Amino acid sequence: MRRGLVTIALCGLLAGCYSSTVLEGDGRSDTRDDAGGDVGDVPVDHGIEADSPAEADVEAGADADADADVGPDGTIECPPPPGDGTWMMWEIDGSTRLDADIDTPCVIASVRSESMGHVLVDLECGTGGIIERHVIDIYSNPPPYLDFWTGTEVNFRHISDVVWWVNRWFMVRDRYGNLLFAGTDADSVAPWGTAPNDWYAPLQVEVLGGVCAPADETCGRHERQALQVTYGGATGRIFDGYYGYVGMMTSVFVFVASATHYLEMRCDDVPDQFYSLLFVLIPEG
Repeated sequence: MRRGLVTIALCGLLAGCYSSTVLEGDGRSDTRDDAGGDVGDVPVDHGIEADSPAEADVEAGADADADADVGPDGTIECPPPPGDGTWMMWEIDGSTRLDADIDTPCVIASVRSESMGHVLVDLECGTGGIIERHVIDIYSNPPPYLDFWTGTEVNFRHISDVVWWVNRWFMVRDRYGNLLFAGTDADSVAPWGTAPNDWYAPLQVEVLGGVCAPADETCGRHERQALQVTYGGATGRIFDGYYGYVGMMTSVFVFVASATHYLEMRCDDVPDQFYSLLFVLIPEG
């Protein structure tokens, strides 16, 4: 099932198909060896050098021309910005600029894939006789595959805080507390006061700085960052503008649409860092 899901995820509706990039052969194969098993001894992400064999089971992608380079010491250097071939945005109930603090049980009534890369998740929420409806609209290339969660009883968490900019997070877990999918568009990977490893559990999520060369912009000197994600015994590093899969028997799709940090800030109306992220658990099967 996973190979089929990867094919779906890497074929954007607008910009054609994008190859996964791994450090095998010509760099455009999948993460299976000739015997059909998972690659177990080489790093295969758009990141820096893997620390252990378990870090090999990662599939990373973006613009097919935006491959990472392997340095003389075997590490993977920061890949270039991917251009406009990949993007990811999301909104809740048709808005990106409303204060919100929602924590409610729901049922995923439907998952609708529409044109232009939109995937809409319809939630019917509440208890008793009053049903409250919410819609999560994810607009991305590649679009996420969420159909396997239709009909699932979940808990929906949504936090939105409007400052000069808007900090937004959403989280969908099943009734047993298992993470299904989550999105972030904020100056912090997790809500302030919450550790990323608690917010995204069972994922371990860490921001990596100092992995890309800084560049000067209007508001100051800034750097692109990477996200290091560990799940199911595997660890992958995915850079700003890229997406990938981390895991073994089960995996997580990680889309790092934006991960940037200002080393020097000359503006007072923009955040020092900003993260636009999407996580989707892919069940075994």
